[in-house]
Amino acid sequence: MKENDLETKVLHILQSVSQKKEPIRMETNLREEMDFDSLTTLMAMNELDDAFGIVINEEDFKDVVLAADVVRLLRENYLEAALNQTKSVEKTEISA
Repeated sequence: MKENDLETKVLHILQSVSQKKEPIRMETNLREEMDFDSLTTLMAMNELDDAFGIVINEEDFKDVVLAADVVRLLRENYLEAALNQTKSVEKTEISA
């Protein structure tokens, strides 16, 4: 997935669970500017899980402040591993 596509998808998901209608940008502070509380955060995590086919650990999400942090977290801790797993499966299928 291209970086820009990932950012767009994450911003759309964060906006969909937000109680505020101001646009969320990469530099938006989710807690202070968008009033993300624990329930909104769990809703966002659930939507991200569903959208990307992953399960986000709550501990990993505790350091998220900005929307950009969500993108970084997904890219570094979840999507890279999923991508590598997919490549490994493809290599196994080709070898068989």
